[in-house]
Amino acid sequence: MDRSTKVFILISFFFLSVISNFNLVHAEELFDCTFDQAVMKSQDKWIVQFLIPQCGAVKGLKPEWDKASANMCGKVKFGEVNCQNCPELCSKYKVPHFPYILQFGPDKTKEPVQYKGAWSAGALEEAANQIA
Repeated sequence: MDRSTKVFILISFFFLSVISNFNLVHAEELFDCTFDQAVMKSQDKWIVQFLIPQCGAVKGLKPEWDKASANMCGKVKFGEVNCQNCPELCSKYKVPHFPYILQFGPDKTKEPVQYKGAWSAGALEEAANQIA
């Protein structure tokens, strides 16, 4: 193998590793300082997952969550709150376990509704479509 082939292979591996780290998911990361403005002061419908990234159940939900958030882009907003970074926000919503998913309708004077459905993209999308 000549030097130019080796350089090409090295550059290809580097490019692929960089591309694989791009997050093409449509869920918005929410924080204590952004939650009220993004969710509570908007007329948008939201599904918000309260999570700890290391949790096995959260990792299991991730592919379906990502698929649902991508499919619902422009219709219902999907958000994520990392409870390790935002303990006050998780305390405010009395997060009992992970993942914990709340649905916020356009009328923020109403209490959010806990999502209790299946952990599939289809079920999440159906719930998102039914947010009143």
